[in-house]
Parts: sequence; C-alpha cells; structure tokens
Amino acid sequence: GSEGEPVVLVHGLGFGQRTWARVVPRLSAGGLRVVTYDQRGHGASGTSDDYSPSAFCEELAAVLGELGLEKPILVGHSLGATIALEYAAAHGDCAGVVCVDGGLPAALPSADWEAMRAEMRRPILRLAVWAMKFARLGTRLSFEELKRVVEVHEANITNLESAYDRISCPVLMVMGSRADPVPQGEEIREAVIQGIHRLREAHPVVRVEWLPCGHNVPLERPLELAELIVRFAN
Repeated sequence: GSEGEPVVLVHGLGFGQRTWARVVPRLSAGGLRVVTYDQRGHGASGTSDDYSPSAFCEELAAVLGELGLEKPILVGHSLGATIALEYAAAHGDCAGVVCVDGGLPAALPSADWEAMRAEMRRPILRLAVWAMKFARLGTRLSFEELKRVVEVHEANITNLESAYDRISCPVLMVMGSRADPVPQGEEIREAVIQGIHRLREAHPVVRVEWLPCGHNVPLERPLELAELIVRFAN
C-alpha cells in the first residue's frame, strides 16, 4: 500500500499471513508500507524438511532482502514474535520489534500433547484442518512436526533473555490479558503475567500493552492492535 515506513508481519505457528487480514488495512491507512508472507509449511508456501528456528529466521531475512527493505519494524505473533526478536538481535538493523502475545522468556507449562491429539481426532476438527489446508489458510505441518517445533521452541525460550540483552531497537509487547478456553489456559496466562513482570524488571525500556482478549490478538482485537503499531512506528 503506502510508501511509508516498512512493517513486516510474521505470523505464528499453525497460522498464515491471512491471520493479519483485519490488521493490514488499518496499518496501510496509518501510512505504513505493510508486508506479509507465508512461512514454510504454512498458507501458500511449500513444505520443508527443516523447521528449525534458524530456518524461519533465514526465511525472514530472504523476504527482507528480496524486497530491499531497510530498517523495518518487525511485528510477530506468537512464535512469529520469537522469530522477529531473534532476527533483530542478530542483525541490529531494525527500527523496532512488536511482540504480539509471544517472544516472552517465560516458564510456560509443558503442552499436554495427548489431550491435543485426542482433540484432533474429533471429526469436526479434522474437517476444519482439512478445509484450512485446502484454502491455504493454516499450516501444512503434520501433528508430529508441529510438536517438534513447539518442543524446540520451549527448550530455547530461556535464550530469549540474551536476545533482549542484544537488541538495540525499541520493543513493544502487546499481550492478551484473558486466558483462552483451552487445557491449561489459566495456568498459561498466569505464567505469561509473571514472565512480563520479570521482563520489565530486567528490561524496563520494554513497553507493555495489555488488550482484553486471548492469544489470537490479530483476530480478536485488530483495531486496537493496529493503533498500537501505528503509534509505535511514529
């Protein structure tokens, strides 16, 4: 859209670039040049045999290089926030990073994979997953691939502390204040709240905004999220 400051939106695991569909028009109206893309194994992008954190970061670097974007603002949702943070910490050429309910070095409870597997066996969910793949909306990763990506992320999440130590650009955290109606939802949200408190103590320059929603902030609160990003960019 605009020829303004570039903002690159990095979606989370299991989503796709269309997760930003309700946010993009509002960012463009705010004078920003908006870029979205489907990460490997998601949306219209092909599958891969490498879903490591470094592979996702290299993919982001390829997008920025192909479009010749300099000093972009990176906005990441969920796992995308971790990718944005790690890229900014490694390259030092970003104007800012916005972490949307992600990118937090918090001790989250381990995922209950058996409960998730049981839920995925329900016919209505299997149909929904198939429809999302057919429409290129969600992920092409198998359950086992998703599980491996999350387990690697959980093992490396404490390393995000060092990423915050190395980042020189401003960082904004936009967090959902409500627990999602999922297994361990309340426990996860409490861990996030405690993680934010610890992060602010260690890095008081990090700005934190809370929105009245769950984890899927771009879908639940697109207007408020877009307004925060536009103000951050300006």
